[in-house]
Amino acid sequence: MDTLIIAAQGFFTFLAPCHLPLLPVLMMLFSGSGNGKKLRCFINTLSFTLGITAAFCSMGAIAGAMGSTIDLHDSDFDLYCGIFMVALGLIYSGLLPIKMPHLSWTPKLKMGMSTAACFVFGMLFSISFIPCSGALWGSAMLSAAGTGSLIGGILMMLVYSLGVCVPFMVVALFTDKLSNSIQFVKRHTKAMNIAAGMLLVLFGILMATGVIHGLVHGHTH
Repeated sequence: MDTLIIAAQGFFTFLAPCHLPLLPVLMMLFSGSGNGKKLRCFINTLSFTLGITAAFCSMGAIAGAMGSTIDLHDSDFDLYCGIFMVALGLIYSGLLPIKMPHLSWTPKLKMGMSTAACFVFGMLFSISFIPCSGALWGSAMLSAAGTGSLIGGILMMLVYSLGVCVPFMVVALFTDKLSNSIQFVKRHTKAMNIAAGMLLVLFGILMATGVIHGLVHGHTH
């Protein structure tokens, strides 16, 4: 259940209002011009998402390693993290009148990027998820730290990355339907933010009550 929630957090991160308008720009950058645009777009999008995944997994490794220095059994780490996640969820859903920082960034890059450049760009682009979707990314990082191990942190952020990156690959396959999909999401942004916020609240409650800790560490014994 914990992995499904983390993956869902990744999906809502993909739908963040400050990233969604960039999708047409990104697809044009990845596809370039000339013959084979669709295949080039797919390959470059895959490289881009691998860059994002590499960056997130590196962050997860750091969080997990730091979490291993905390005695999770004898502290209130899960309780404090859970309460913080609930607060983040209420803020993200708009139920708490606190503004989260957002970042609007339009990449100034040439069309038809090389596959290697797309990978590096993905790693750099992952940084933009932090201020844009701080609540969702922060929750995932807390979960990575909560595993108390380097490998556990990597795996937790890998699941989060899948939630972010799989939609990118779907978009690359159906770029011709991109405009209508973006308009649909824009019309329902508020409802999606509430859904994402409530997901964080649910995850926070599960962490605060020790359910997530039991699931994660129960799998390791």
